[in-house]
Amino acid sequence: MRIVSFLAPNAQRAMSDLRSKLGEDAILLSTKTLDDGQVSVTGAINNDSVDLNDVLVPSERPTSLEWLQALIDFHEWPLNSDGRIESVLSELAPAEPELIVKTLMRALFHFDTSLPQFSRPLMFSGPPGSGKTVTLAKIAAAQVLAGHSVDVFSLDVSRAGSLDQLTTLLSPLELSPTSVASPSSLPSLIAASKSDVILVDSIATNPFDPSDLGTVSTLVSRAGVELLVTLPAGQGYADTAEIARNYVALGARAMVVTKLDVARRLGGVLAAAETGLAFTFAGIGPTIGNGLCELSADGLARLLLRRYRASIGREARR
Repeated sequence: MRIVSFLAPNAQRAMSDLRSKLGEDAILLSTKTLDDGQVSVTGAINNDSVDLNDVLVPSERPTSLEWLQALIDFHEWPLNSDGRIESVLSELAPAEPELIVKTLMRALFHFDTSLPQFSRPLMFSGPPGSGKTVTLAKIAAAQVLAGHSVDVFSLDVSRAGSLDQLTTLLSPLELSPTSVASPSSLPSLIAASKSDVILVDSIATNPFDPSDLGTVSTLVSRAGVELLVTLPAGQGYADTAEIARNYVALGARAMVVTKLDVARRLGGVLAAAETGLAFTFAGIGPTIGNGLCELSADGLARLLLRRYRASIGREARR
């Protein structure tokens, strides 16, 4: 039973307000005229009854998956699932959209926040403007805060301002990067390091240029580094897929997705994951204080849905 009490200027208004608040089935429990002339009213309605049919019989869910196709289209993701999406949908549909997208992310892609590992030196590479230097600084900060000693080597010395940027980012950590003018000297520098963690900022790389990729490949093999790819969100599906495939061919296992905060469509990110690169972390913002966020299947699913739903809202407001 629901009971309410309120004041009204007179008895007639009191009854009107009672039915307005509780409906036509409301029961008047008491009225009292106060010294100032107002009427105090207490009323109730019996809302304890339960329709067992509504409770016990499963409610129907929408069986249409048009929303899923619309989400895929919005993110410009020409899904290549090799039948896995059909398998997931046959088990889940109909279900809540978030559950479906979460399950699809887990079925289609690899998520591993245990990567990168630091048993080997870690080298950062990615297309120009992908945020590899900032990502390196964020990982360096996390390792310093965890109590590890860190050495940073920079091969990216020919690009204007790149070494200055890295030096500025590392200065609050009391770290200073070592400039490596010749890639051939990197193996000996790594061998001489006594630090727990070794991070390498690779040369500026055109991921479509065989010569640049060859240089990265040589560094990976000769210096014995683990290759971590930084890929910015918001790029097109086809280009990102090709970039990711090229890095996988060089031995890359994992990627850090950057610039998620300024990307609406994530088809390129999903394209990279289709090549086998594992999702590890997301880099959001240019400051190292923000660190890196773990990129899980559930988090990516929520982001895909949020971007899509936001686009629906924008269309509705036009």
